[in-house]
Amino acid sequence: MTTSHDNHDRLENLPNEIVGMILARLPRRHLKQARLVCKRLAELGMHELIDTVYFSPREKDMVVFDAVIQHPVLNKHIKKIVFDNAQFDNLSIHDYFRHLCQQYSQRQIFRLMLRIPSVEKLVRLMKENSSGSIFSYVPIQATAGAFERCQRDVVFLEGYREYSAHVEEQEKIMDDTWFTRVLDGFH
Repeated sequence: MTTSHDNHDRLENLPNEIVGMILARLPRRHLKQARLVCKRLAELGMHELIDTVYFSPREKDMVVFDAVIQHPVLNKHIKKIVFDNAQFDNLSIHDYFRHLCQQYSQRQIFRLMLRIPSVEKLVRLMKENSSGSIFSYVPIQATAGAFERCQRDVVFLEGYREYSAHVEEQEKIMDDTWFTRVLDGFH
């Protein structure tokens, strides 16, 4: 009968290239588990686990990005850096409300489209509609009365405060020379 100790000895006898090829074929969650077995698998698995670093102009992302590129082991495996520069628009509270209404309407439209059994039926419904657009099926509820009610809603106001904080944080970071300093430190 083979023991786990015997299996470990077999693994230790394999060359790094073979072990690396085995690790490369593992699904990500199994690779993470395999890295916990021993130091050798942890080091060889790192190559497969981290090859791309994503970051955006948010303080938390930038702290993590900085830590990864300064790390003596992790930074050796990075092959690609992806910067997500999607930024929040600096919206007034009224524009923020209208944007939420549009997002809600688009979700409702998507739900409507999921209920329509075929593309042919969807096209027929659109042709029957005078505007020819599915978007007219779900009206945007950005009325003055709805806006007034939202201005008294704690959840809406907290969402707008958080949104405004993200906008301010992004503007601050984008104006900073952080990118130059961090990328200069990455070799």
